[in-house]
Amino acid sequence: MATNRVYDGEREFNFEADVCCLLATEDSAHALVRDDAAFQCTQHAKEAQRARANRVRKRAQELAPGSLVKFKSSPDRPKLDDKWKGPATIRSQDGPVTYTISFQGKGVSRH
Repeated sequence: MATNRVYDGEREFNFEADVCCLLATEDSAHALVRDDAAFQCTQHAKEAQRARANRVRKRAQELAPGSLVKFKSSPDRPKLDDKWKGPATIRSQDGPVTYTISFQGKGVSRH
């Protein structure tokens, strides 16, 4: 049996024929065109929003090994401790924005 056919016990229904019957009525055809136009409008709006967001997004700064940097301490630090620690030395770049740094003789991977 074909995948686009359903058997109800007495006869098979062809989905393509049912769709053609629905499109033959004027109201169904207008509703289908209206839904497609709304979908296209929504897709266009999503693409425009994505383009605006990408224009204002900053690019990650490229840092070379051996550079001195400061890094943010962990969020569970005591309230009066410094928010930033450093200077630390960059050992290597692990990913596009992830670096392995050396701080006080220890290697730490930071984003």
